[in-house]
Amino acid sequence: MVAPALTLSPLSRGRQGTDRVRGARRAASVRLRTIQLCLRTCASRTGILHSARLPLRVRSRRGGRGGPISIGLRYRYPFASTGQPMAPAQIKRRAFISLLGGAAVTWPRAARAQQSKKIPRIGVLWPNPPATFEAMRQGLKDFGYVEGQNVAFEFRWAEGKLDQLPELAADLVRLQVDVIVTLAPQATLAAKHATQTIPIVFVAMGDPLASGVVASLARPGANLTGTTRMISEMSAKHVELIKEAVPSLAKLAVLWNPTNSSHAPALQAVHAAGRALSLQMQPLEVRAAAELDGTFDVIVRERADGVLFIADPVFFIALKRMADFVTSSRLPAIANFTEFPKLGGLIGYAPSIPDEFRHAASHIDKILKGAKPADLPVEQPTRFQLVINLKAAKALGLELPPMLLARADEVIE
Repeated sequence: MVAPALTLSPLSRGRQGTDRVRGARRAASVRLRTIQLCLRTCASRTGILHSARLPLRVRSRRGGRGGPISIGLRYRYPFASTGQPMAPAQIKRRAFISLLGGAAVTWPRAARAQQSKKIPRIGVLWPNPPATFEAMRQGLKDFGYVEGQNVAFEFRWAEGKLDQLPELAADLVRLQVDVIVTLAPQATLAAKHATQTIPIVFVAMGDPLASGVVASLARPGANLTGTTRMISEMSAKHVELIKEAVPSLAKLAVLWNPTNSSHAPALQAVHAAGRALSLQMQPLEVRAAAELDGTFDVIVRERADGVLFIADPVFFIALKRMADFVTSSRLPAIANFTEFPKLGGLIGYAPSIPDEFRHAASHIDKILKGAKPADLPVEQPTRFQLVINLKAAKALGLELPPMLLARADEVIE
């Protein structure tokens, strides 16, 4: 943009007058160029011209000393002590410079105001794009966060390929998101290794304490907090429930993932619960969904009486395959997913998913408002859901105890 020219009134003849005119012109030109530069910056960064109702282009015409300067304004402005609007052609050079100078001074305040309204970005690091993210979205909505209005998401799905999580976590760190929310221990550990500064909120983590993610549940420390499923206690409860449903149960196959940092302590809890009930436990390692078919063959060959799936993304991805297997093999099975019996399995027992994500959303809300993850206690589940597939029980020839059915939150018939 070319700086507007300013023509001053002719002064008295003579060398001294000419020098004064040239000096005044140079000074005015410098001032106007400085003002114009400020306005360009305002226009590109904050939209201050629009808010101040100022134009970008200025046209000048000759006038006498102290006379009017004509500018390309579309509006009328109040000036001087009268408070009355003046036509653009009536604006004096001094008033014009004062007006633009005021707009330039206003720019830093406007810039700070806009920065304070920056929409926060939440990085989502998930093993796969599950329907459960809608629960996360709803949880944030309960705290006033609506995607596209006052919050934005940066999604990074591993599509079931857990070895991709470290690179996906690093990508979110490069984007400098405001907070990272993770599902599954593998995702949480990947985020933890990627950053020590960006807050991380994990959802439904099996055992964050045993995994070394937090220093304690009450005071997590570092840059992580979230919600836990207390997987060790839950897995022990699963042993008790399936034994209650199938009193004749003698040998229980337990599928677990050694790459899940929460599973080793959970497996110990399962063995302890099994010993208390005189059950023979058959632990079977599954690191990826591709290993499931071979594991199913072992279960059939070793003649297990029932199956327990310890919660893991590998199993969540393969819920339908798991349900189809236990149905075709006529095996009672239990999992830490309430979706499992809805697909044909016998029992699902897990914390309330909406509650888990609502607690996680509460942490995100507090962090975005300035709280430190280290000071936010890890939320433990307070409400659990027991879902029983009565149709599957009948197909297995099981007569479930009335007390067990009475405790169920949902019975599928």
